Amino acid sequence: MTFSLILFLLTVFTGVLWVLDVFIWAPERRAAAQDELTAFDRDNADSLRRGEQTVVATRNAIVQASTDRPKWLEYTAGFFPVIFFIFILRSFLFEPFRIPSGSMMPTLETGDMILVNKYQYGLRLPVLNTKILPIGEPERGDVVVFRYPPNENIDYIKRVIGLPGDKIEYINKKLSINGKPVPIGEIGEYYDEAKMQSLEEFLEKLDK
Repeated sequence: MTFSLILFLLTVFTGVLWVLDVFIWAPERRAAAQDELTAFDRDNADSLRRGEQTVVATRNAIVQASTDRPKWLEYTAGFFPVIFFIFILRSFLFEPFRIPSGSMMPTLETGDMILVNKYQYGLRLPVLNTKILPIGEPERGDVVVFRYPPNENIDYIKRVIGLPGDKIEYINKKLSINGKPVPIGEIGEYYDEAKMQSLEEFLEKLDK
């Protein structure tokens, strides 16, 4: 079960309880509290006129109880607005991803977090992943996140080098698009201190 599906089910579950509470259970609690308050005022009219603190405190507690949710609702329906906001944000606007491998180095390091624009290429239905509103198409050079076709539970993060209709060739470590070699330029030295440390530790083990 994917996180998107879990978030969707959680949104539906808390949303149903929230609707029931707002339109059914909360009015029932207020009505019951109002009946109790009316009876309390009738039975303690003299004490209330004298302003006895214990009686006034009891009355205030009855008023407060009319607005308080039960604990089980507070920890379910009470979280619906937050969960719904996260669901909308993650499903239609932005979603965080962690770089799983070093295939994008040095542009993206292993373990880096990136925030993906979910509507750049169109709006999709969450869970079903069906496009409902086309907006744009991938362009050469874009860094994209997509599901690995043989196993859609795996997210791949790569750079677009070819567009529909292009002929891509990679021969002897040389990339060409539509028969034209892709220029390669120097970007400077790249040094990964963590990996160099690992190499040093490996060499030390060999010496031992």
